[in-house]
Parts: sequence; C-alpha cells; structure tokens
Amino acid sequence: MNGTASAWTKLHKPLLLVKQVECIRGLNPTLQEDLYVKQLMLDHGFDKVRGGSYLGVELTTLEKTSLSKEIWFADRCCCKCGRRSHVTENCTAIVDIHGNEIVTTIQKTTDDSCETSKDIWDEYNTVARAMLESDQVDKRIKDCINATQNVIEISQSKATKFKLETDQHFRKPSIVTPTATNSTSIGDTDTRSSDNDSSSDISSVRTIDASNDNVRGIFRRIGDTKVNSPCARCGRISHHRSNCYERFDIHGFDISDCF
Repeated sequence: MNGTASAWTKLHKPLLLVKQVECIRGLNPTLQEDLYVKQLMLDHGFDKVRGGSYLGVELTTLEKTSLSKEIWFADRCCCKCGRRSHVTENCTAIVDIHGNEIVTTIQKTTDDSCETSKDIWDEYNTVARAMLESDQVDKRIKDCINATQNVIEISQSKATKFKLETDQHFRKPSIVTPTATNSTSIGDTDTRSSDNDSSSDISSVRTIDASNDNVRGIFRRIGDTKVNSPCARCGRISHHRSNCYERFDIHGFDISDCF
C-alpha cells in the first residue's frame, strides 16, 4: 500500500484496499490471482489493470495479443478482431478493434521465409566477399568450375543410363496378328516369297493359330509373369517390388531411402 512494490504501484500509488479475495483451497493461489486480474481487465480494460504476472508498466506485444484473445473469448467476441458481429472462423477483418493489424498465418510464413532468404543471402555475400579478398581467388574459381563440370558430367551419365534402361524395358513389342486362314504352328517357317518388293506385301509375315493349344499355353504363361506390372518402387518391369534394390528410379530420382 505504500507504493514501493512493483513499477506499476510506484507509478500509481494505491489509495485504498477495495476488496480482499480468499483463494480457493486446493487450487494454485498464483493462478487464482492471475484469474482475478484478468476479470478486472475484462471489466476495466487491460491498460488500466496490473497484478499477478502482469506487473510491467507497458505490456509487451505478445502479452497484449494473448490477453486480447482471452478477454474477447470471455466476452463472446471474435478472437481475431474483438467484434461481436461474427465468429472467429468467419473473420475477414484486417485490423482489430484497437486498430492493430491482424497478422495472418500466411503472412507470418511469408515474413519468416523472407527473413530466411535474407540470412542466406547475407551468408552468401560474406563468402563471396571473402573469396574476392583472398589471394587464391583464381584457384578457388577454377575449383568451382571443375566441380560444376563434374556434377554436369555425372548428371549426364546418369541420365543416359536411365534412358537406356527405360528404352530397354519399355520398347514396343512386335505385333503378331492371329488369322484363321493360312495359319502355321509356332516354329514353322513360311517360305513364301514375292517377286515384287512392296511395302504392302505381307506374304512374309508369320502368322499363328490362336486356337492352337501351344499358343494358348504361351499366352497364359506370359500373363502369369505380369509383364505389364512395373515395380512399385522404381518403375522397372524387370523385377517385383519385394526384390527391388535399385538406387534410382526410371526418372532418375534417388530412392535409396525409400523402402
């Protein structure tokens, strides 16, 4: 009561004791004090009340934001802007009832990303400045060029390898058209020839009898091997997912950590 305690009571000396509150037995007295302080803030505004854990003359931005949400919620107002005209999830306000700009999650994420980018550029500029001031700048530039060339060569080599593997596994199969006439068994060779060499001449095309039992058995075995079912891990047809030990998939992506 003598105004020598917190900074707030030093600035605003107490005049008299209005009420003495008895703490509820079994509950933390410090939390009960904060609860009573917030009740007074709800009645008179948090700019005019101090007590409990709020002892500073000026509340921080974080404290003001937290108290505003709690008081607005207790007063059945929107927790973002403090207005009664709508609920929190439908709030489209740009500023709250105190005139403070409402920072959205997207805006905060963008600000954090910009700050991260700034830190990266600052670090890059520091390294670049050190390289320019170094006596071995020529050697450093050559090392960078050599390293870049090595990366390009490795990438091109891998790309070529994967293209060959892809072409090998996905090349178009030869088309055999079964016909009912002029059919021969598998293994027989059609020795017919034509005097005229023409692109429309199909006399040399081998045909098979689709009704032949041997042919049916072959197609049945082909169906059992699941030729058209690629590996679910790397995309290759040469093996099943359970037997896949490839490091890269057919597109060149590293899948060594994919199990």
